[in-house]
Amino acid sequence: MESLSIRNSMQSLSIRNRASEPAVSAVDFREAGTNADELENEENRTQPKSVVAVACLQVFLIAFSYSIVIPTARLYAESLNAPTHFEGYVVGAASFGAILVLPAYRLSCRKSWSATLVLQAILLQLGSVLYSLAKIAKKIELLVAGRLIAGFGGAFYPIFQFLAEEVGVRHRSSVVSIVLVGRSLGFALGPAVAAVLVYVDFNVGDLAVDKETNGGWTVAIACGIQIILIVAFFPRGGGRGGGREHRRVEDTRPIREKLMYYGVLGFLSSGYALPNFCITGWEVHSTELIQVNFGWSLTWSALLVGGIALTPALTCPVMGKYSYKHGDRKILLWWAAIQCLASVTLFNFGPQLPWFYLAGSLVYINAVTLQTTFSVSLSSKVCLPHHIEAMQGWTNAFGLLLRGLGAVVGASLDANGFAGVCAAAALFSFAGTVVFYRRMKISLL
Repeated sequence: MESLSIRNSMQSLSIRNRASEPAVSAVDFREAGTNADELENEENRTQPKSVVAVACLQVFLIAFSYSIVIPTARLYAESLNAPTHFEGYVVGAASFGAILVLPAYRLSCRKSWSATLVLQAILLQLGSVLYSLAKIAKKIELLVAGRLIAGFGGAFYPIFQFLAEEVGVRHRSSVVSIVLVGRSLGFALGPAVAAVLVYVDFNVGDLAVDKETNGGWTVAIACGIQIILIVAFFPRGGGRGGGREHRRVEDTRPIREKLMYYGVLGFLSSGYALPNFCITGWEVHSTELIQVNFGWSLTWSALLVGGIALTPALTCPVMGKYSYKHGDRKILLWWAAIQCLASVTLFNFGPQLPWFYLAGSLVYINAVTLQTTFSVSLSSKVCLPHHIEAMQGWTNAFGLLLRGLGAVVGASLDANGFAGVCAAAALFSFAGTVVFYRRMKISLL
């Protein structure tokens, strides 16, 4: 009995000492009595391929619905007598709508994962139909309302929260990188499909099915298919509230360590949000730049913007595999440095060379997309279990806000103005990664 008491005291002392170490992860604050085998199983949890595929398709659908309107938003808004640069508000309205429903999604995820995703798909479908009907109604208000309602279903939060709770730390970066391939495909195929749909033009009575309204009808049909897949394959159970089942071990770290901990979380949150601003802003800005400054057609602008946005679908899984060997923070540092260099190519130093701009954009978009991927993955690893839900909620809200602002700013600024914003964001990301690099180390048991 005396030996057992001494051993238990040693375990308790070890847990308290680990709580004061500077490199702190969620693992360090597990319950003291957790069995080592159970903890190992917890960290190695993953999901069946069918579930990962449906999650990837949900992310794809959200990004696709967001980007498919970008090539035609300016023409659609002008046809309804909207003010100049109003396309930024048309595109960004979806992000602002998504922010409003995040608290509801936090509650819904606790009840049922599949029901939450079905609700998202229905809202995307309804909003897309209203967006397409705005032309026959000749109402700019209906156009914006449709985008807002589609935005209600356009939050990535339910998927991110699902991955944070249902995938163990060892595999999370790899699974997140695979799921977020869907986002890259969505942002890429949206403009590309819009370019093809330019040639689909017919009327059904007074209902016009043309290049401006095709995007809404396409998303509505895709949502119907996605609802069937969610019901068939996605888990019906609910979440644990980001660690509500974990007992909160008393945090005995010094004040300085606590401040650094929250500093890391704040930086990783911005590491997800700022690239959202830059990606959306780049898509809107580049679409106008290619069409107006370069004088190229709507089809070419859509294919080029979509093609560049597609390339992270290849680099994300590769970097996800590299994360097993090199870790998330090292990958973040590499790509933050590359992002700084690539942002220079966005400036107009004179007669802007189309291919120089597009080549630089190719590297830049890969860098910022990888920053979002590994920031959201790492944020769920370094925070305490009972902070995961709040962390995912605030990160997504911040990201949605900046994604909407990115569309507005991208449509409003000239080439050098927007490039300056992107360069400043890149420098902030690189400096923050350097400052917090040691604090982002993950401890795996």
